[in-house]
This record gives sequence, structure tokens and C-alpha cells, in this order.
Amino acid sequence: MTQLTFDMIRHRRSHFALVSESPRLQRALALLLDGQPHTSIEIRDYANVTSVSCCVDELRKNGYDVECKFVRTTDTGARVYVYQLKKGG
Repeated sequence: MTQLTFDMIRHRRSHFALVSESPRLQRALALLLDGQPHTSIEIRDYANVTSVSCCVDELRKNGYDVECKFVRTTDTGARVYVYQLKKGG
């Protein structure tokens, strides 16, 4: 088993795809560009991604200002969040 070094961990934390080279990020961004709030499920289904939070994190690392807001907890205990691209972001 390989032991992780500080440089390996730092590199992993800074890794992200460029929007210009990632159809996955392009699809997520296309939905968010309308400026409206979208739930994780909407983004997941529209962009065909498995991890919305990872996509949003990568969009932020590409310079997009994406806001996340807690909306509610469902009867089953699931938490509902919406993501929204801020103006100018």
C-alpha cells in the first residue's frame, strides 16, 4: 500500500477539470446559467452526473460563483439543497 505524502494530498485537493474540456461540467453549467435555483436532483438529471457537489466544487475552482442553500428536510430525513449561479459569476 502506498503511503500518501503531503505533496500527493495537496495535489489531489487542487485537481479539477476545466469547463472548456469537460462535457460533464459544461452540462451542469448550462443549466445553472439561467440564474435560477436548481435542486441537486435537477442538476443530477440534467447534467447526467453522479456527484453534484463535486461538479459545483469544480465549477467554483473554474471561477464560477455558485451558491448553495439549504431548503428543507423531507419526511424521510433527506436534506434538500438548491444551487444557483450568482449574477456575474
